[in-house]
Amino acid sequence: MLYVSTGLPDGAIDVYAYPKGELVGGLSEAGYSHGLCSDVRGNVFITNQYAIYEYPHGSASASAVLTNPFGATVSCSIDSTTGNLAAVTADGVVIFHPRSRHGWKLAQLFGLPYPRMTSCAYDASGNLFLDGQSSSGYLVAELAKGRSEFKRTLLDKSFIPGNIQWDGKYVAIGDGYNLAIRRFQFKGTTGRQVDATRL
Repeated sequence: MLYVSTGLPDGAIDVYAYPKGELVGGLSEAGYSHGLCSDVRGNVFITNQYAIYEYPHGSASASAVLTNPFGATVSCSIDSTTGNLAAVTADGVVIFHPRSRHGWKLAQLFGLPYPRMTSCAYDASGNLFLDGQSSSGYLVAELAKGRSEFKRTLLDKSFIPGNIQWDGKYVAIGDGYNLAIRRFQFKGTTGRQVDATRL
């Protein structure tokens, strides 16, 4: 299934059969729905201005509600190596650890490495990436697996970054102004563009 956030005040999420594209249902929570992510079991997480809602795969009822102490949550991502859930807001990053029988445990809080962060994504190795903007340009910050501090990383292309995702091989970053998805490989403090797909 494919879950699509409408971005409307009612927080509606449209659910489509994939890859046919047939609308098969929907979810609705109070407040604007900002971001979506899912884990390896197909459980879906919806972020909005109040909390993070967890839906078991194919279910219309939330099984857990996670409160973010930083407030409105913009985006989220699941670490496939640990099952940890990371969420980013305008004020900071929060990471939850899964519990086998008792839901989720708030584990770590981080201040933003620079303002106006928009999105987060784990890669296959458990490194967490954020994108955003600073006075020196558009940057990506990386929290390497096992580390306690974000590292600022420069991109070798200048653009306004949008949603960030791991595509199975590279870190993919949306470029809404140029209608493209740019894929980057990171080494040290530099992100090098590998290719770009025009939309």
